[in-house]
Amino acid sequence: WRQFPMMQAQWIFVHTAADPYAKNNPQRRKTSSFEAACANRVEVVTEAMQDLSKDKSFTAAHVFVECDVEDEEVLEAVLAKKQNNFFALIANFVAVRIDSLPF
Repeated sequence: WRQFPMMQAQWIFVHTAADPYAKNNPQRRKTSSFEAACANRVEVVTEAMQDLSKDKSFTAAHVFVECDVEDEEVLEAVLAKKQNNFFALIANFVAVRIDSLPF
């Protein structure tokens, strides 16, 4: 985190295996939703990064990507949307000069 201060504003957390249909966690199907599970992950990671960075205003983009989408047209569409979101985030980053890294 401290080694690349010029890149701190360009972090993206890519979450995998979020299990949108709760196939591996039937209890979640009864008590929560995929969206709530994603929001919980974002909250946990954000709090951990705020503690680690000692910056209580730390924020970063979060993208949820699933790889187990065979024969699931809805998930394929969601995955395509998430991948497009990920690429748009990267495309909109401001270039960072690395020719004079501080180490």
